[in-house]
Amino acid sequence: MSTIGDTADASPDESAKPWPRMDLRARLFILVILAILPALAIQAYNEIALKRSREAEVRVDALRLAKFAAGELDRIVENGRSLLVAFANLPAVRNQDASECSAYAAALNKAFPKYLALGATGLDGRVFCSSLPITADAGATDRWFFKEAIQSGNFVVGDYTIGRIVRKPILPLVLPFSGVDGEVRGIVFLSLDIDWLAEYFQGRREINKDATLSIADRNGVILVRLPDTSRYVGTKFAAVYDQYIFAKEPGTAEIVGVDGVTLILGYAALQYPGGASMSASD
Repeated sequence: MSTIGDTADASPDESAKPWPRMDLRARLFILVILAILPALAIQAYNEIALKRSREAEVRVDALRLAKFAAGELDRIVENGRSLLVAFANLPAVRNQDASECSAYAAALNKAFPKYLALGATGLDGRVFCSSLPITADAGATDRWFFKEAIQSGNFVVGDYTIGRIVRKPILPLVLPFSGVDGEVRGIVFLSLDIDWLAEYFQGRREINKDATLSIADRNGVILVRLPDTSRYVGTKFAAVYDQYIFAKEPGTAEIVGVDGVTLILGYAALQYPGGASMSASD
């Protein structure tokens, strides 16, 4: 006896069909995969952790080097300021005695060869005292750092300049001097040798030979670049680096170099010349 809806030849449920049996090799393959997956995961995690640790180390080193170079240049400039203070207080300078002042300047210059020239100008900008023979175009009236020193009465560090007396790249350091009446009568100046700067930093053991070190002035013009200073000195950084050159606080950043390689950049501001010290490592 049957009821409506019954079917005598109903087929069994497809889901009840047994799974096809795997051969031994297939089962062994799956077991091997399951066994090595945790090891692969651990290896991948370790590689990621190692990469992050390496990046953190590179950032620390890049920032350390940038701060070191900035501190060293500021110390060099401060030493120059101290020398100018002493020079500005000599009676030969205050009285604008050209002959005696030049003799003092020449003697001091021999003791400090990192300065290519030492001397003084009057308020008219004309050089009346120099450790080297005075050239016809040695006036400073058109130099912004001369004007700023006279107007502010303060020590001023210039920017990348070709010296008119030495005919070489220099970083000018200038300080106003007063006459016997206490009034500002001109400036005393030092011409810091930029080639000497490169040699100085090249010889520092604190600088990793695999790193790139650059020091730029307030205009983004390169003063020192290791390696290959001679190739880059006097050239200007691209505008994309302005955010690091003019940053008020030191820091690090990830950048892509001109060769397409990702680099870690450390940067620190210079106190005196403006600009920044920057170190890059891959």
